[in-house]
Amino acid sequence: MTVTTASSTPAQSTQTVTGPAVAELQRVMTRLGYYSGPIDGVYGPATTAGVEAMQTALGVTADGIYGPETHAALKNKGKYVVVEIQIALAQYGYYTGPINGVYGAATTRAVKELQTDLGVTADGRFGPETAKAFNEAVASGQLQPATAQSTQTVTGPAVAELQRVMARLGYYSGPIDGVYGAGTVAGVEAMQKALGVNADGIYGPETHAALKNKGHYVVVEIQTALAEYGYYTGPIDGAYGPATTEAVKKLQTDLGVTVDGRFGPDTAKAFNEAVANGKLKPA
Repeated sequence: MTVTTASSTPAQSTQTVTGPAVAELQRVMTRLGYYSGPIDGVYGPATTAGVEAMQTALGVTADGIYGPETHAALKNKGKYVVVEIQIALAQYGYYTGPINGVYGAATTRAVKELQTDLGVTADGRFGPETAKAFNEAVASGQLQPATAQSTQTVTGPAVAELQRVMARLGYYSGPIDGVYGAGTVAGVEAMQKALGVNADGIYGPETHAALKNKGHYVVVEIQTALAEYGYYTGPIDGAYGPATTEAVKKLQTDLGVTVDGRFGPDTAKAFNEAVANGKLKPA
């Protein structure tokens, strides 16, 4: 969905944008914690303020206009926020559907069941109130992981992406198979310990927030090191994109390790040894 005005921002326009698409945007922002106003389909000051807050968090221009750039950034972030919710719901026994990043009927039902147990408004939206109650219930032990007792293992492409991220950061060395099994749980636990959050092996909202913050700076460190040794000339932006991947591949070729573009434990060890023995020299 793209909402724009012909020549001005919504705050400056004499015509307010309205419609079901705006209502859907409001619902999405409510789920993600950026909007607390009514779901009325009116792109007024409150919706504009919510979009600005969301844009700031997404790292795009905070102009209050939900345009293509914001939509693309939200689509990427939104999917993984929903993935986090689904994984947490599955690990605590509320959700048995696919981990696909789609906030559909099954996810909504699972959230309602969780909300009922938590004693908060059962509206099916995993908003700030539900997130706060969930985190408190986990911390206090009111909610216990169902993973150990469950016969169903969480699987899907989102789990594979989590495994790739952990492999890049050095917390996981198993196969990228999309199965949230013992190896992935152990990797998440190791990562949680390093991040300073509850090490329960469940990749939930708290772990994601901590990883997002740490992950950005870990990638910045990698890019800085690659640039220092002449492998990377792109921006130091904390984004592990194609340019960073190619730079890591060049480094791996020179180091004689597997060339997969992931700065995992083997690459980190070989890199540190090459720097220490003088094989690699600053450019």
